[in-house]
Amino acid sequence: MTHSPPGTPRWVKWLGLAVVALVLGFLALHLGGGGMGGHG
Repeated sequence: MTHSPPGTPRWVKWLGLAVVALVLGFLALHLGGGGMGGHG
């Protein structure tokens, strides 16, 4: 089990990476204090 299944399309992997990157960026913004709202 060293390789992913050969039937996995390349775009699925890129989509997964993009989702992870967006989530990490979202968390970084909020944890850094620059999120949406809350500046009352």
